[in-house]
Amino acid sequence: MKDHIQQVYGGKLKNIIDFYKWILVCLIFSSLLVVCKNSSALNMKNLVTLWLFDEGSGQVVADETGNGHQGTIQNPKWVAGKFGTSLEFQGQAGDPNYVIIRHHANFDFGQDDFTIGLWINSKKADAYIIAKRKLEPDNWWNLNSAIDRPGNFFGFEYAGGGAGAAAEFGAIDGKVEIVNSGWHHV
Repeated sequence: MKDHIQQVYGGKLKNIIDFYKWILVCLIFSSLLVVCKNSSALNMKNLVTLWLFDEGSGQVVADETGNGHQGTIQNPKWVAGKFGTSLEFQGQAGDPNYVIIRHHANFDFGQDDFTIGLWINSKKADAYIIAKRKLEPDNWWNLNSAIDRPGNFFGFEYAGGGAGAAAEFGAIDGKVEIVNSGWHHV
């Protein structure tokens, strides 16, 4: 029987079987993608802002929440990032690199719980990563790397609630040293 099939179909039968095996593998893989779909999602109504820095060109970064906290780019350049594009901040003296976001009361966290999360690929220590400052000198916060501390640690500092000596000040130091220039989620 096998010889008869081989005579009738020649080498085509093997090609047909291989073709259907390939289709079966593709169907199984596609089914796994559907079944194993990531179900994580952002709750956009609780986000103050979300900047993806994935525009790839231009002078504006969009606020994906729709809350209107878009930013204006001041000198960083567009580069390949962890996910698509990103901004590279040179951070050299005399060449300020930052994104300006207009002040909004949403950035005054007070004593409420809040989370700041970002992907960073830092090539040097001692840099402000994100900072909120108003005209009042004693109402600010920042996430930085190794500012006023030894090693390559991230830290969070804040001041608020008064002027001068009356201002509340605090700092939280990270525990994991960032020793390479790879991508890190902070």
